[in-house]
Amino acid sequence: MPYPLIPEYCTKLRRPEEQQLKSAIQRVMGIFKSNLFEALLGKSSLWSYSHSLSLLGQVMLI
Repeated sequence: MPYPLIPEYCTKLRRPEEQQLKSAIQRVMGIFKSNLFEALLGKSSLWSYSHSLSLLGQVMLI
């Protein structure tokens, strides 16, 4: 993974009140690792880094 700090941080989230954040981070990591996400980034000029951050914000709210 290109950003090892994120999974490392996620492993440090152990308290019960941190589990919702940990779950959201894991969902986002799964999205970024998915083949579909990679394909959308490669084939659509509408997808950019700012859209990725917007997606991250939406997932964090779930």
